Amino acid sequence: MYNSVSVESVFFLVSLGCGAMTAFFFDLFRISRRIKKTPDVVVGIEDILFAVAAALILFFGAYLKNSGEIRWHGFIGFLCGGGIYAVTVKNRFLRLGTFLVELIIKLVLKFLQLILFPIVLVFRLLKKPVSVVAWYTGRKLRKMKKAVRRSGERTSIRMKNVRHILKRGQNSHMKQ
Repeated sequence: MYNSVSVESVFFLVSLGCGAMTAFFFDLFRISRRIKKTPDVVVGIEDILFAVAAALILFFGAYLKNSGEIRWHGFIGFLCGGGIYAVTVKNRFLRLGTFLVELIIKLVLKFLQLILFPIVLVFRLLKKPVSVVAWYTGRKLRKMKKAVRRSGERTSIRMKNVRHILKRGQNSHMKQ
């Protein structure tokens, strides 16, 4: 009797821990949702995946500590563990987690700005000379096209002519 009660007590405590751990993982989802707004379809898929993961955590705990037997006090412990987590830690963890993730994102963005500053500076310095050269080159090209049109020469190649040239090149190769 003593052995049976202690095994069931350990299983109940493991269920409490599994419930708290599952609630913690759900708060990680909530932090990601606070940082970036997600579409309703994605939220639905995340919720389904979370429910499957929660069931797997519960059944894995039952498998390890109760030889795979599912008992009602395991479900009650699971729910109580999630409830205890929600009452004690949830709000603080959400605020702290959201703050830390936003801080890390800001620091990474500032670091990238610092690293990319020389490249941005080079682009800014070269923007005006490159645009002047491009404008001048484009102007010269337009003048050349006009001169060619006035001379009456064709400036485009038609696919029919290309095929004819290619066939003629193959035929001359075959004759040799």
